[in-house]
Amino acid sequence: MPVTDNEATGAAPASNEQLKKCQACGRLLPREDFFKHNKSEDGLMCECKECVRRRHEAKKNVSRNPLAQFTARQLMDELSRRGYKGELTYTEVKVHKMKLGEM
Repeated sequence: MPVTDNEATGAAPASNEQLKKCQACGRLLPREDFFKHNKSEDGLMCECKECVRRRHEAKKNVSRNPLAQFTARQLMDELSRRGYKGELTYTEVKVHKMKLGEM
């Protein structure tokens, strides 16, 4: 017999009215694990909070610049192959992030 999420965590089983299935991961979770969504039939999003956060994190990590997958040398070589005659230089910029209160 498969182990449910409630059995795995040791939580008391909830009734079916308090559970909802996440369309992303397929798990049966308590309604509190879903963000509110006014336009949906039951007032909740179809994905659980964990899946929504995971999707947003993955989207944030993907660069929006299609040239970001290439090194500066590859870009300069491609410009040269295409006939660019100007001087090709690049500078590397390092960004240092600080938390407030580190100063």
